[in-house]
Amino acid sequence: QAGEVYGEKSILATEARELQSRLLHMSEERDKHLSLIDE
Repeated sequence: QAGEVYGEKSILATEARELQSRLLHMSEERDKHLSLIDE
């Protein structure tokens, strides 16, 4: 049972990392668009 919990935690950690990188990418894209508009 401890293994099950550990497995679920690692899955959540992986999903959290994916979300973080997606958010990072989105904010980078937004910054690009904003700098284009400023010019």
